[in-house]
Amino acid sequence: MNIFEIIRMAYASLTTNKLRSLLTMFAIVVGVFAIISASTAVLVLQTYFDNTLNVMGGNVVFISKYPGVMVGGDYDKYRNRKNITFDDFEKLKERVVLARSVSPNEQFTSTKVEYDGTVTDPDIQVYGSNEYFISNNAYNIKYGRDLNQTDVTSARSVCLVGSDVVDKLFPTVFPVGKKIRIGGRPFTVIGTVESKGSTFGESQDKFVLIPYTRAI
Repeated sequence: MNIFEIIRMAYASLTTNKLRSLLTMFAIVVGVFAIISASTAVLVLQTYFDNTLNVMGGNVVFISKYPGVMVGGDYDKYRNRKNITFDDFEKLKERVVLARSVSPNEQFTSTKVEYDGTVTDPDIQVYGSNEYFISNNAYNIKYGRDLNQTDVTSARSVCLVGSDVVDKLFPTVFPVGKKIRIGGRPFTVIGTVESKGSTFGESQDKFVLIPYTRAI
């Protein structure tokens, strides 16, 4: 039996059983569509998680008292753990060998920030850290400079401001060098941070960064 005979028999079978042929083709189309849709959905989810959850970069280890995600009553399981202190951070920094940089990520408070009579809402996060906070959290300096070791060891009243704070306080003024009040205390702006956008609807740019030695 040659190829032409096979084609003729297949065509005859299809035309004889039109309904069955139509249902078979429909099933094949649905199956292919389902596979393509599932593959696309997986790719979209992977891209979303890469762009949102991986905010600290792929080579950063974050140590905290509580896990990143808690479900149900897990809080009771972890609340009796010892708090991680700045002394613990200093000891860890002295002992690590392979880490390129180590920084504390302490959120001192949420408060209002003021400049020249303009005041933000009292929800600006005040982070205390060192000169590695920006790089360890995958931020970039936009204008000015980062914190340095002298700022930290001398507990200077200097700060970096996120883009949300810049938009609110300095819509028409260059912010670097200006003096602002964070929770009523004066700080000099030494730099601004490029916007990172939002994660799960929460802005990543509504913050000020000060040396952790200059606690609010």
